[in-house]
Amino acid sequence: MDRRLRAVLILRNTDLGRNHLVVHTFLALTLLGWVGGGLHAQEEESTSERRREEEKRRELDQAFESRLMEKERTRDMDERDLLADRPSLEKLIGSELDIEYGGMLNSTFLRFRSGGSNRLYESNLHLWVDLRWKGIHEIYAREWWSYVHYDSGLFDDRDSNTGPRTDQLWYRLVLDRAIEKAIGAETPFTLDLSVGRIHQYLGSGLTYNRVHEGIHLEGTWKNLDAKFFASRNLPRQSDIDSSRPSPDKTDRRYYGGEVGWSFPVIRPYGFFLIQKDRNSPFLDEQKWHYDSEYYGGGILLTDLPVVPRFRLELEYVHQLGSGTGDGSLESDPIDAHALISRISYEFPTEYGSPTFTFSYLMGSGDSDRLSVSNAVAGNQAGTTDRSFLYFGFVSTGFSYAPTLTNIHVLSAEWNWWPLAAFDLEDRWGSLSIGISVYGYWKDRVDGGISGVSSNLIRRYIGHEFDFFLEWDVSSDLSLFFEYGIFFADEAFDVDGESAFLSTGVTLKF
Repeated sequence: MDRRLRAVLILRNTDLGRNHLVVHTFLALTLLGWVGGGLHAQEEESTSERRREEEKRRELDQAFESRLMEKERTRDMDERDLLADRPSLEKLIGSELDIEYGGMLNSTFLRFRSGGSNRLYESNLHLWVDLRWKGIHEIYAREWWSYVHYDSGLFDDRDSNTGPRTDQLWYRLVLDRAIEKAIGAETPFTLDLSVGRIHQYLGSGLTYNRVHEGIHLEGTWKNLDAKFFASRNLPRQSDIDSSRPSPDKTDRRYYGGEVGWSFPVIRPYGFFLIQKDRNSPFLDEQKWHYDSEYYGGGILLTDLPVVPRFRLELEYVHQLGSGTGDGSLESDPIDAHALISRISYEFPTEYGSPTFTFSYLMGSGDSDRLSVSNAVAGNQAGTTDRSFLYFGFVSTGFSYAPTLTNIHVLSAEWNWWPLAAFDLEDRWGSLSIGISVYGYWKDRVDGGISGVSSNLIRRYIGHEFDFFLEWDVSSDLSLFFEYGIFFADEAFDVDGESAFLSTGVTLKF
């Protein structure tokens, strides 16, 4: 039986800029009235500073979670492929039951430099087991434990332990095999029904890419593939709106589907997502409500006869719905959109398969929004909300990693496998290196973008340079290194640069 245990160490160093709290001390008793006013101003400034720090912590958590979510998605897909390719255990245990299990240990050190030092240490443990019976029934479970030590800076000096928590737990019924066994003949289609806490995504993963609880139906027929689901968020997930009275929990429902057609060189597809807000809190002058609908489609073009190593990806999403604006009890319409486009070309293997990729990403914005996701400081009441807000993930750089809202992102990336170029992979394993360059611009110059210090009325946001290295030394050992540096420009009210560094090792056995 093949068992796997991964250990990952990540180091991140980010310079975000910091607002210093100015403390006024007054000792003259004869100026007691003035002192009271000064103390009142200090209290307001302290409250504002705390809110900024809370927003910084939230944005850092969201950016870190988004990056790990994409890695988790890729890891999940790899594990599913490995499980499908592994030999059956029927001969070993004398039955039709297959059992696979493994785990992942993740240790992280984060450091943020901005005048002072902000550090935290985090360790996560994942253990999973996969049970399959007669090729028809499957149960998958994954447990998660987390330990975090908040050392200094933006993070308090304290420890926290979370778990064990069921990260994923689902049951899958392979309907086509069950039908084949019942009728004694092969079916021209495949059909799976899954129920439980499961990872799901639509299209490129921008609109929707989450682990949620629900039901999932997926199948294929000839060159047609389709999937549909209905789900809800996990009990302990935070809401997208941090200005709500209880942002640390949420209650939303999701209904989505995707249909694609696979041909020799092209796969067009279309999808939809309907999100219903079940929270609906409100105060005397403010209501929080956000219902959204997404209708999108795209094409994936590969393996052209004339240019076999050329790849083209295009996806467009149109968002509709309704949401409550700043200082309002009434909902206003939403009309937003986003675009993802990538063009890449891979050179022959004898040159180490160098690959060049050019990307253009765009998420629409609203000129009267300061916050990209909140009702407070959000859309102006009585106007259409043009700001694109989503429930998925797209990579927008290592360091800045902005939300794809009110922003244009232009990037160029180069990847190379040097050991393959010198025919050394059999001896030294697979080594890949890459360099990326990003440029960022606002969509609506008056509107806000992600980042608490990035709301000045300027078009150009900044640029970023990234470097990464990943070395699969053997089938059981791999190393990685990532570094990115972002140079803030006109749209930020603080000057400077931010740097991101991660390095680690992965062990499998």
